[in-house]
Amino acid sequence: MSIPIGTSAAWLVSLILVAAITAAGFAWHECVLLAAAAAAAYRLFLWRMDVAAPMDGWRAALRCLVAGLLGMISALALVALVVSGFAGLWSMSHQHATSSLAVMAVAGVLISAVQLNNARRWSEALLWTLLVFGAAAGFRGADAGYLLLPCLFVAAVTAWLARASWGLARDSASECFRASQRM
Repeated sequence: MSIPIGTSAAWLVSLILVAAITAAGFAWHECVLLAAAAAAAYRLFLWRMDVAAPMDGWRAALRCLVAGLLGMISALALVALVVSGFAGLWSMSHQHATSSLAVMAVAGVLISAVQLNNARRWSEALLWTLLVFGAAAGFRGADAGYLLLPCLFVAAVTAWLARASWGLARDSASECFRASQRM
């Protein structure tokens, strides 16, 4: 059973959740949380599209285009963040690993709970389980002396986000524009 929520409330709840994860990431100097915030923003965008359906094809296309471009900008920002960390311009800390994993797990549970049907809930839960376990492996590796493992996790999330955002902007937006022209 999904949690009913209106589209304006969905936008506000999504914004608060992503802002909270981002704020924790900056406060704790935790790049893994910033990657999780970007993933949450992308997944919440897809959920909000489902909640708002059906809508005009051109509106859906415009939303996909804007979200795809913002996702690609977020991916570039994550790359810049990791590079600035390696350059010593931003000190990355993994001192709050347990808290970071808890924040990610709570975000995953919330985002999974609001999905519209059981199949999507399970799919979302699987994605967040992979993200939490990937982050945990990165933190565990950093504790063992392999300090680049959290960065590899961030790089993997960044690559996934860039690819998904490109597909959203290029493929989904063009399909929605074509659908609106056929009507």
